[in-house]
Amino acid sequence: MADVSRAAIGQAAQCRDCKTIFPVPIGTGTLTVEWGVPLVGTKLPLAPPDEIRIGRADDNQLVLPGAKVSRHHTTVLWKDGEWIARDENSGNGTFVNGMKIREARLENHAGLGIGDFLIRVSVAYEPAQSNDTVATAHPPGAARQPAIPSADARQQTVVGLPAVPKTGEPPLPSALPDHSPPRRDGPGKGAAGFIRALIWLGALVLTGVVLYLLFRGR
Repeated sequence: MADVSRAAIGQAAQCRDCKTIFPVPIGTGTLTVEWGVPLVGTKLPLAPPDEIRIGRADDNQLVLPGAKVSRHHTTVLWKDGEWIARDENSGNGTFVNGMKIREARLENHAGLGIGDFLIRVSVAYEPAQSNDTVATAHPPGAARQPAIPSADARQQTVVGLPAVPKTGEPPLPSALPDHSPPRRDGPGKGAAGFIRALIWLGALVLTGVVLYLLFRGR
């Protein structure tokens, strides 16, 4: 059994080799040996309601060598719409995500530890959610028509033109012509003020000298 996309779960798929169309039941997935020589990369399909027996004996669906693996160590079975790992009174126990279990539900990406082997569970309990954006259909090759903004939107987005008021409303201040004299800001303004200040200062000094001489002469 080949790997099946999560989007096909609960629907139907066609085999690329034999072209056979078959239903893809909820719970379809794989068991992959991620750790443990010499079986790294070994895959076994999960197909409800078929159970998988794991152990050292040759009558198991997944045979794992090693003294830490019992002859009939663990059974993976389909129960109440989910995959369950059940320890078969093994000598060294069965572990799910590092926790020793007697019986436990197998989540997607769960790690199943048996002896010196780590088996990764890949299972889809529901179809993958699609995030594709639905586009409006249009004839192939036809140019897309640009969106036409409303009159108010065009009025607000025109650059360099004053907003035109609606009928019966007073004109906006930004739309009125500006008749004020042009401003003359520059270096000359500061120089003229400095000269006027010097003239006033000179006048005050001269007035003080004259008053001093008058009072002194008396």
